[in-house]
Amino acid sequence: MGLHGGSAFRALAGFGRHGRLHEGHFLELAWDLPVETSFVITQDEADRFIDLRNHAD
Repeated sequence: MGLHGGSAFRALAGFGRHGRLHEGHFLELAWDLPVETSFVITQDEADRFIDLRNHAD
């Protein structure tokens, strides 16, 4: 989509989309670790991103 200014951070803990608490442990599998992603984008870019996500479901 050509979005710029994104960052991803591994979190210590977080709630997934199903409301389940995810915490990072030494032996935890990589796909179950909480990650925070942030973008600095315009409102138009955010609207296009949300529209793309809504069409994927």
